[in-house]
Formats: sequence, C-alpha cells, structure tokens
Amino acid sequence: DFADACSALNRMTWSADAVALYEKHLLDTQAAEAIQKENERLVTDAKKSREEGREEGREEGREEGREEGERNAKLALAKLMLAKLPTADVATITGIPEDELQKL
Repeated sequence: DFADACSALNRMTWSADAVALYEKHLLDTQAAEAIQKENERLVTDAKKSREEGREEGREEGREEGREEGERNAKLALAKLMLAKLPTADVATITGIPEDELQKL
C-alpha cells in the first residue's frame, strides 16, 4: 500500500548502519513472534495432554471401580450361596476359586 511504498522510499535514504539496525530489529521482532507462537503452542499442547491424561485416569478409575464393585457383589453372593451349596458348586457358578471361597 501507499504507506509501505513511502516507508521503502524513506529507507533508501538511510545509511548502511541504519539499514543494518532496521533489519536487525525486524529479525528480532520475527524471532520474538516465532518464540511466542511456539510457547503458545506448547502451552496449548500441554493443557490438551493434561486433560487427555485426566480423562484417561478417570476412565481407568471408573473401570477399576466397576470391577471392584462386581467382585464385591460376587463375594457377597458367594457368601449367601455357601450357606446352601457345596463350595465346588459356588466356585463354578461365581468363577471364584475354591481356595478364596474357603476364606469367606
């Protein structure tokens, strides 16, 4: 645009030192912007990874809780069944090994 053209024309009158200083400033600005963008990307990636890790941990916790709940339910049922059935039959029905059932 017109402002850029005027700026370019103005730079044509600068000394070599002024041009070098201006170019250094441009490079420094570009480097700072690149570093800022990379930092923002890293922060975003870290937040995303952390949330994915938390969700994975929550899912693992839910799964472990379900498994523990099922196991406790089987044990409670096995205790009731042992009052009326032989240990071997209870083991077959519940899938709990006989040696564990004998500890109940």
